[in-house]
Amino acid sequence: MLLSGSAPVAVIGAGPIGLAAAARLAASQTPFVLLEAGPRAAASVAAWSHVRMFSPWSEVVDEIAAAALRDSGWIEPDRKELPTGGELVARYLQPLAELPQLAPRIRYDARVVSVSRSPQGFDLELATGEVVNASLVLDCSGTFATPVPPPAGARELADRVGGAVPDVLGADRERFADRHTAVVGAGHSAAQALLALVALRAAHPSTRATWVLRRADAARLKPDGDDAVSARVALERRLEAAVDAADIDVVRGFAIGSMRADGDGVAMVAADGGELVADRVVLATGFAPDLRMLDALALDLDPVLECPRLLAPIIDPTIHTCGTVARHGAEVLRHPEPGLWVLGMKSYGRAPSFLLSTGYGQLDSVLAQSSTHRPVPAGTLVP
Repeated sequence: MLLSGSAPVAVIGAGPIGLAAAARLAASQTPFVLLEAGPRAAASVAAWSHVRMFSPWSEVVDEIAAAALRDSGWIEPDRKELPTGGELVARYLQPLAELPQLAPRIRYDARVVSVSRSPQGFDLELATGEVVNASLVLDCSGTFATPVPPPAGARELADRVGGAVPDVLGADRERFADRHTAVVGAGHSAAQALLALVALRAAHPSTRATWVLRRADAARLKPDGDDAVSARVALERRLEAAVDAADIDVVRGFAIGSMRADGDGVAMVAADGGELVADRVVLATGFAPDLRMLDALALDLDPVLECPRLLAPIIDPTIHTCGTVARHGAEVLRHPEPGLWVLGMKSYGRAPSFLLSTGYGQLDSVLAQSSTHRPVPAGTLVP
C-alpha cells in the first residue's frame, strides 16, 4: 500500500532526534510520517533507562520541541539536573510523542527494511511488506540496536554474555552478584559497568571485575583537560581511583578471537591462543550503523567510521571528544543520493562522541536545505 496524496517526509526512528524532526515538520505544516521499529516512542532509550546521562536537561531538550510541549502545559525539568534514560523518556520524549500534532503521524512496530528510489522520491519497505512513499528521508534510527558484532561463539552464550549497559545494581543484579565479570571495551560504557560492579561488591563481597582491553598500549580512561562534560570527567576520575585501589583488575593486549562455554562461565580465547575465564562477560565494544536498509542508495562513507566521508575528520575519536567536535550541518552530512539524510547518532557511524544538541543543530541545517520544509523559529506553533 502506498500513502495517498502528495508524498510526505519520512522520518525513521522515534528517538530524540526523530521526534525533534517531527516537531519541526509539524510546526512548519510539512506532511510527514514517523516510522518507529519499536512498540513505543524512544524504545532504544528505554533499554538503558537506568543509565544517567552526562549532559543536563538544558542540553538534551530541543528548543522547538520544548516550545510545543510548553503550549500543552508541560512542566520543564530542572535544566541543571542530569537525567537518566528513563527520565528522558518519561518526562520529555513520551509527552512529545503524545502531542496531538505528532501522535497521529507516528507509526509504531514499523521497521524499515529497505529504502529505494521511486518516481515520487523514495519507497520505504517495512518488515510487514507494506511500502510507504516519501519525498524526503531523514534516517534518525540510531545505532543502539546494532552493537559491534561480537566474537565468534558469543551469541550462543547469550545467558552469560551481554551488551554494553547492564543494570548491574538493579534488574540484572542477580546475574552479577558474587560472580567474576569481564568487561570488554575502552569507553565510558565500560567504565560505567565496571564502577557498578565495584559498588555491587559492598553488598556481595565475592563480586569481581576485570577490565579487558584489546590493545597492549591502551591507556585507561583519564580525565581530559579539554573535555567540557564535567560528569564524564567525574566518571573517569572514579574509574582511575578504582583501578589504583585494585578494585578492578586490568588485562591489556587481549584481543578476543572467540568464546566458548567453560562450565557455567565463559572462556575468552585470544588470537595467540591465550585464555581468560569469567562467569559473565559484558561487551562494551561500541555500536555500528545498520546501513543495510540503504543498500540501494548512493552513500559516500568513510571506510573506517562508516559516517559521511566529509564528517569523519571532524569527529575522529582518536582526536576528538564530545566537547571538541565542531558544530556541523548539511555541508558535511550530504550523501550523493538527493533527498536522503542520515542524522543523529547514526550519522556518526562508529564514533562515540555524539551529543543530542549536535543532532538538533544537524536538523536545523538539513531542513533548511529542503524546499519541502519551511523553517520556523522556536516558539512558533501550528494547531
